[in-house]
Amino acid sequence: MTILLGLAGLAAHASSSTPVLPHGARYVVAAAVIALVLSSLSAVLPALPQVILVANVQDVQKAVRDLARQPARIATTRILQTRLRQVEDERRVNRHKAWGLAAAIALQSVAVALVAVATVWTVIVG
Repeated sequence: MTILLGLAGLAAHASSSTPVLPHGARYVVAAAVIALVLSSLSAVLPALPQVILVANVQDVQKAVRDLARQPARIATTRILQTRLRQVEDERRVNRHKAWGLAAAIALQSVAVALVAVATVWTVIVG
């Protein structure tokens, strides 16, 4: 929203009937739009489906039957190893999502800063 308001302000600042930005500010605005698009794409990444470790019901039922026949110590160890694999897998997925969101925030900040630079450029030069 900030970027759209900034771009609207830049367009409204132009004194001619056809809004024209100073030559250098055009490149800054173009870079801001590119950063905004990349920010939007990065923000979508965490919503994409991720591959995680999921057991199907039949395998779990078979494992429970097998574990019931083993000593408690062995059964507990196997259950904990499986859970540990699940936690590691979930952490990996969450790490990827966090990087996607961090990139989106950083790119949006860059876009806002570029619009600010273009605004100042337009006011001073234009």
